Amino acid sequence: MEVLPLRVNMCLQHTPDQAEFSRWLLDIGHGRTVDDAGNTEIPQNMITYSEDQLIDSIYGDICNSQGPPPPEYFLHHAILAP
Repeated sequence: MEVLPLRVNMCLQHTPDQAEFSRWLLDIGHGRTVDDAGNTEIPQNMITYSEDQLIDSIYGDICNSQGPPPPEYFLHHAILAP
């Protein structure tokens, strides 16, 4: 296994929505979005109510391909988590 550190925030290089998401992540990382009770509000468009909904939102178009998708497909369809 090789550890590849993430150094460039790719969200800043695309749309205004992605830049807003990037700022939200940075605010969370710096503790700016935490209230006195230790809670952080998650935007409604980021909330899913089931595993199937999450999988469909990330990999929904995988069924449209013939056979397994190429490895490059997963460059843009990944769930990154700490």
